[in-house]
Amino acid sequence: MNKMYGTIMQRISLDDELFIFKPIDYLEGELCEFDGENHFVTKAGGSYYLASDINSLDSQFDHVVLNIIDEEDLLNNYGSDSIDGALSSYFEECSNKIYFGICDFDLDKIAIMNMDLYELLDNVFNKNDNIKEDISGCNFKIKYSALEHLTNLRGEDIKKILCNLKNNAENHSLRENDNVIADLKFIEYNKSDNDDTLEMSSEYINEMFNTVCSAIKKINKYDELKEYLNKTEELYISFASEFINNEPKELNKVFLKMAEAFKAISLYPSAKKVKEMFNNVYDQLNEANKYAVSIYKEYENKKEDIENSSKLKRISLNIKEIKARFDEIIIGQEEAKKDVIQAVFMNQIMDDRANKNNCLLVGPTGSGKTLLAECVAKTFDMPIEIIDTTQLTTPGYVGADIEDFLARLLASAKGDLEKAEEGIVVFDEIDKKGSTSNGDVGGRGVLNTLLPFIGGTKYDVVYNNRKYIFDTSRLTIFATGAFTTVQEDITRKSIGFGEESNQEDIKYKKLTTEDFVKKANMPAELIGRFSVISQLSGHNIDSLKKILTSSKTSALLSEKEKLEAVGIELLWNQEYLDAACKKALTFKTGARSLKRTVEESIKEARWEALCNLDIYKSIILTEKTVQNNLDVILVDKCDNKHNLKDIIESSEKKELAVQKELVYKK
Repeated sequence: MNKMYGTIMQRISLDDELFIFKPIDYLEGELCEFDGENHFVTKAGGSYYLASDINSLDSQFDHVVLNIIDEEDLLNNYGSDSIDGALSSYFEECSNKIYFGICDFDLDKIAIMNMDLYELLDNVFNKNDNIKEDISGCNFKIKYSALEHLTNLRGEDIKKILCNLKNNAENHSLRENDNVIADLKFIEYNKSDNDDTLEMSSEYINEMFNTVCSAIKKINKYDELKEYLNKTEELYISFASEFINNEPKELNKVFLKMAEAFKAISLYPSAKKVKEMFNNVYDQLNEANKYAVSIYKEYENKKEDIENSSKLKRISLNIKEIKARFDEIIIGQEEAKKDVIQAVFMNQIMDDRANKNNCLLVGPTGSGKTLLAECVAKTFDMPIEIIDTTQLTTPGYVGADIEDFLARLLASAKGDLEKAEEGIVVFDEIDKKGSTSNGDVGGRGVLNTLLPFIGGTKYDVVYNNRKYIFDTSRLTIFATGAFTTVQEDITRKSIGFGEESNQEDIKYKKLTTEDFVKKANMPAELIGRFSVISQLSGHNIDSLKKILTSSKTSALLSEKEKLEAVGIELLWNQEYLDAACKKALTFKTGARSLKRTVEESIKEARWEALCNLDIYKSIILTEKTVQNNLDVILVDKCDNKHNLKDIIESSEKKELAVQKELVYKK
């Protein structure tokens, strides 16, 4: 991605609807979308409204960004081999212009007009030659200060200039630029993630056709007319491409024919001839547009019926049944299960993307954070992608990209974009990116790049050689982290490593937003995007025993089931469970350590039994087995019990006797 630069401007109010913008400096950054609004985010993490954004008026901060340009265009347009030289020319040009803003409530934006600073000063000061003479030899900064001072003394002169321009319907320079295409709200469908594009709809199709026709009638310059028609052709080709594989596919042919018609009109040699041809074919174009609108309207109605049906199905989900499924897999963590189930359930039944629930799960290793997200995906039939946040890097560094993970989410949904966009993304170990002790100097930058992803933005994603526009606003986002360096002392002295603890779960003190920001170095904006923050507790012997004997993910029950498939019964006593869980706690990896403990306990006895299926029918695990996996009982088919140590010793004696006999014979 090319670097981008913008000029930071101080907005000075002339009245409620008129503003002047004063260039301060240039900044490096990128365009990001937060809550449906474009912002310019700097390398240092600062966020600025665009000068044209009318929402900036609600902010107490009067600095905005204008004249955004990427690095490639900067070098091409300002004729320099070095970035510094090009930036110097770029900022000098910006500073030699005066920028006025006018609230345009029809377009819901601030329309920006720029004029040459010297020319405007000349016009304003022409009534007072003495003042004009005083500043004639000054540089642009001094002239700018003179103009700023003048706004207080002679603001009415400036207002008259602006009002005359505003009332001039033929003057299009009041909009974002002098291009008539931008003036007439010509929006290129899904051209860029950072563009304010509209969702495809029957209303949008009709609005764009009417906008195009109105513009063609107003434009009189041949070059502008030809450019507009070429842009219109591109627009309808982009429309057509959306329906090559998507429904309703019939629109592909309709839009291609409309594109061909506008192309044919543009080939005529004069503005007069172009308009004559346009008038001749207008009725056919209008009929084609009506046909397209009717096709898409019918599709929207069908889609709405399907969505309503799906919504009713979601509402009919039984919370108690969902909780019961979670209880089969996750032992304990009652508060976390309730938090997550409610958050995802409410996401499923609402259509308001701005108020969706995202979940931050905090807890020690092995407490079940990732398992909770996986359980959500399985229960609600949602595709899931777990992202190791430590792999992510800021743009310009070698590492994993968000687009790669979204492509994998699409693969999980078997190419169904709608299902993928309603899936789950888990940012695992997010706390490690905030830590300043792990040497990851770009960690904070990565966390800032997640803001638009979590808030909802669009990415170009390639899957199966096809480009998709992936909207993250409907995703359910989970983030997980141990935050071990932040956790304060727990309420009880025991943390689950001693036999004296009989708590089901170890309770940690609740962390506050201030803890996450100041102690974990997490951006406040990021923490603010998680409406649900749930803390999971660590495990003690009792909770680990419940996992071993009750959870569907139990390593012990899984081993029992697999051995039964070959005719071997796996048995154990309470002493084994106590000893196994006590040993698992020493690994300090929570429930994850149970599989390792069980595997170490059983592997020798399992090998002996599998090698002699005709002899043995059972394996019995005891307390001693945890300390020495040869100290395990095998039961033969005559119900005789044998200690594996004795079996091995006996076998070794027999082998030794055979070896001695062979030596003697020699």
